[in-house]
Amino acid sequence: MASHPTPVREAIDHHRRELDSNPVLYIVSHEQDFAHKARAAAAEYLDMDDPEQIALTDSTTMGLGTIYTGLNIQNGQEILTNEHNYFAQQEAIKEATLRTGATFREVHYYDNIDEVTEDELVHNVIKEVTDRTRVVGATWVHSNTGLKSPIGKLSRELAKINEHRDEENKVLLVVDGVHGFGIERDSFEELGCDFLIAGCHKWLYGPRGTGIVAGTPAGWQNVRPVIPSFSEVMWRIIRGGQQPERVTGPHMSPGGFHSLEHTWSLPSAFEFVKTLGGKDRIYQRVHELNRLCKEGLASMPHVKLATPLDDNLSAGIIAFEVKGMSVHDVVQHLVNKKNHRHRSTVRQKLRALHARNLQHAERNRDRFGRGEFFEIDAYIEKLLQSPR
Repeated sequence: MASHPTPVREAIDHHRRELDSNPVLYIVSHEQDFAHKARAAAAEYLDMDDPEQIALTDSTTMGLGTIYTGLNIQNGQEILTNEHNYFAQQEAIKEATLRTGATFREVHYYDNIDEVTEDELVHNVIKEVTDRTRVVGATWVHSNTGLKSPIGKLSRELAKINEHRDEENKVLLVVDGVHGFGIERDSFEELGCDFLIAGCHKWLYGPRGTGIVAGTPAGWQNVRPVIPSFSEVMWRIIRGGQQPERVTGPHMSPGGFHSLEHTWSLPSAFEFVKTLGGKDRIYQRVHELNRLCKEGLASMPHVKLATPLDDNLSAGIIAFEVKGMSVHDVVQHLVNKKNHRHRSTVRQKLRALHARNLQHAERNRDRFGRGEFFEIDAYIEKLLQSPR
């Protein structure tokens, strides 16, 4: 016997249709649910049990600014970092110390990148930690050289120091992880940092204007929101409640009207990783291709390779110099090598190559092939023909 809709059910269905037909009401109705799905996807990728320990941001820079500006750091304490970190982290640190009266120091990270070791990198940071050190700012993969920092080893050494400190003085490890996120396979627990900050539009190939901050439950209690959150916390306060005593990822997620459609589609980027075979397969393939390219570059007498050959000390970025040429000249030369044909011909060839690549990717969803989809060998051949 068919059931008839009750007046209550009809009212609920009408309300839902009204919400879904109005863009503003749709956002109000769905924002928290979709934000949770994005946090859950990021947490699963990092092997974290609790999505509430993930904050959503627009970029690595926003994440760094949010954490450093929100840090409970006092006059007389210091932030320790190395001299090779990217501008965004260094400036976020400087601004935090100017505001609080704390200090910061940039320490010498290595002597010779050609001979650098994980132990040297860790030692050069740990030896500089003093009783005043409250935060160590690190970079997972350096954008200027491609050097990968041994974050897991560094965090374990800091843990030994923290065993003898009270909670208010434990050293926090804040990591700019953008150039490792999407390539490397370490879980958040394996990295062992208090905060991992990354944008999602680079190696993860997620939407523009998306980023995350992964934090430990203890780490979150050392920061306060810089920008009011539009999470469930907002509704609690609007109704007359107080800020929650314990800080979480949603609490630290900057509010405002963001590019919500990009954030809401972020789970698809993490799902795409699975279709490629997961983090392990991506790690193996990226490192295989990079090793091939680095070995080819290192074999050229006129090229100075900056990125270490060791997989433990590199990820997806390769840096090199060509003797007798400025960086600008090298880039321009490679651009010219690509553009010596008539533009329409280049456009046609690029379209054809793109179509073949898409077909190749479709046929190899569960593995990576060596066909035209990857042209490292051809790239090396072009470099071999560069001026010596």
